[in-house]
Amino acid sequence: MKEPVCLLGGWAVYLTVNARYKESNGTEYLGSKDIDLGFHFSKSQTPASILQSSYAASIKALRQMGFHGRSFRMIQAYHRETGRRLSQDEAKKVRMHDIFDLYVDPIFDHIPDKFHETMGFRPLDEPLLRAVFEDGQCDQIDEFGARFLLPKPAVLLATKFKALPDRDKYHKRHKDIADIYALIWYSGMSPDELRSDVLRYVRFKDMKTALSRITEEEYEKTADALNLPPNMLKDTFGIYIGNLESVSMKRTEIPDSKWLMPYAIGYDAFVKISKSLLQQKADTKAVSVSKICSLTSLSTRLTVTNFKFLKSVGIVVDAAPASYRLTQLGAAYAQAHALNDTKALKQASLEVIKNSHLQLLSDMLDLNKGCSLDKIYAWIKTRGRYPDGSSQGNMHAPESVGARTLLRLFYDAGLISDSLFAELDSTSRHTPKKGPKTSLKHARTRPATSLGSLSVAGVGKVEIKDMDTLELAESYLKILRKRMTKTGTNTG
Repeated sequence: MKEPVCLLGGWAVYLTVNARYKESNGTEYLGSKDIDLGFHFSKSQTPASILQSSYAASIKALRQMGFHGRSFRMIQAYHRETGRRLSQDEAKKVRMHDIFDLYVDPIFDHIPDKFHETMGFRPLDEPLLRAVFEDGQCDQIDEFGARFLLPKPAVLLATKFKALPDRDKYHKRHKDIADIYALIWYSGMSPDELRSDVLRYVRFKDMKTALSRITEEEYEKTADALNLPPNMLKDTFGIYIGNLESVSMKRTEIPDSKWLMPYAIGYDAFVKISKSLLQQKADTKAVSVSKICSLTSLSTRLTVTNFKFLKSVGIVVDAAPASYRLTQLGAAYAQAHALNDTKALKQASLEVIKNSHLQLLSDMLDLNKGCSLDKIYAWIKTRGRYPDGSSQGNMHAPESVGARTLLRLFYDAGLISDSLFAELDSTSRHTPKKGPKTSLKHARTRPATSLGSLSVAGVGKVEIKDMDTLELAESYLKILRKRMTKTGTNTG
């Protein structure tokens, strides 16, 4: 097979835990009926590169060994008693109960956009594989006459927690339960270390939900297969989840310096970026930052800063130097805006939040039903480590404007009530409290459509019609005044 290939599933767990399990229990750990192999792809791979990939070469090798394809799976029949490989023609002549089918399941970290039209079927994907191929969370092992990547225990444990709720096969659920137990105790990491690491890949509440759905019968059957006392599995998981909750709460209390949000742009400008990407066909090709700047009239620095947020929530990915592409989710999000499809926008916005760091804010809103706008701003300010300022939410204007734009995203997803949105909307229209005098001429008696004006040298009088622009202008004027004072420049 052509490297890199990652070993996943039951056999990856076996190779991770077996030596320690055997030393402790005197028997080999459980094997697996299937072989799961992970492969790396980028979303933008061409049909030619797909056909030259490690996946395509590995499938060719399996076919040469006698495997044949069934949908995304590769299958080889064996005689149950003799262990002899059977060709497809031979298997038709053998009674079904005398045949054992060995399945190899290829799984991808990303599914290339052109994969279905190139290969003729839709494969399985597992986003957690990105931790292996992109973040190096793996070891190299030589087994079965080949070299494989073996995921770190925390990644394996996360895949098991993620898979368990959707398992509909009786024996596979038992195996997942057994694998979770074995990884907790025999992975080579202490339960405390593993506890902390696994929270990088799967949310605490999802792990708790997965274990809460295990029935008494499943606990008993799995404990019997592992030769454990009937209540030991359940008690172990109960203790483990209790300790996980403690770790999860501690993490929630610690602000994450990488908790990103839109920066210094209002909602309309934010939407314009995604719509401009769609207009330039960024769902099929790379689009440069300079092109988006020209279409949105945003500065390069402001555009690049907001692309960091779009990348962090899975709307865009790097495609080339200073260029980006829309992900499949990003294309759906941009298209929903372009078509003004509120139903599609709600679904896409929910996906953006669910699959990114924004889920933390969603969890907070879920736990604090009806919380005030001030409390939400305080949470955002603390989570992002944003400094004190005089604008809405006690933040500086660029962060305050970004926070409002972020909350509009949550409103699109249906996670903020109409009343809270009305309050949010009113703060972006009303004039600010009286502050230090600037050269802005506030029109406090004017309607909300004209908040004031700014005289710009060489341009003339510029009308300010929204709160975002007003606050940004005040902020930049304040910075400019400080610089001019330091250099002794005439501030008139």
